[in-house]
Amino acid sequence: MKRVSAICTTFEDEARGRGHRLIAGVDEVGRGALAGPVVAAAVILDPEAPLPEGLDDSKKLTARQRERIAPEIETARTRLRLFTPGDLEDLHAIFGDPDVVRHMGPGQPLSHAETEVALKSIIAHWEQHGIGRWAVVEREAGKLIGFAGIRFLEGTPEVVYLLAKKCWGRGLATEIASACLEYGFRERLYERIVAVTKPANVASQRVMRKLGMKYEGEARYYGYDVVQYGLSRDEYEKQTTKGK
Repeated sequence: MKRVSAICTTFEDEARGRGHRLIAGVDEVGRGALAGPVVAAAVILDPEAPLPEGLDDSKKLTARQRERIAPEIETARTRLRLFTPGDLEDLHAIFGDPDVVRHMGPGQPLSHAETEVALKSIIAHWEQHGIGRWAVVEREAGKLIGFAGIRFLEGTPEVVYLLAKKCWGRGLATEIASACLEYGFRERLYERIVAVTKPANVASQRVMRKLGMKYEGEARYYGYDVVQYGLSRDEYEKQTTKGK
């Protein structure tokens, strides 16, 4: 993982400077995380839920504020950056693909309006919580191909990622999720990170195992039965040290 823009100040300083309380939680529109076919996690939407506070255009972050909140990250083939409103059409093309969303929430493609709600929620989550989902962009083509990041699942950090169908089978899910785990354990110093998916999503579970995550059993979140995997910081450091 290569970071291409440094955090200018700590999130704690930035948040307090804007009068925010330091809290951990799930965002109010995109709730929980369930996986797509080769995806460790994705968004579950409640289209009828009201938008959280702070989603109007008058409260957009400046470029300097965005850089302070989160770094951009480069992997071998991708760049992870913050989402912008201009990503709507490309994101809708991904969320509107029935194959991509087959294991995501109710398994139905998202409408353009639902995608817009999700995008606004993703953008707001970084400002509100100092963590969230990055836009995943192919380095060569410069095109949006999905998202990846860390959110909170009932208070526990959860690695989440989703890729467009054209990117399946190339090892990209493992690549971007590995970068997120490194950020979570080494930058944010989380003690434990989990991932969940529906039991039928065998491909997603295979990705989780490639990340070194261990099966922890069945669980139920937000009305969906899932299987849960997890990894501690100590286990992560042992694995990465052994791999050198």
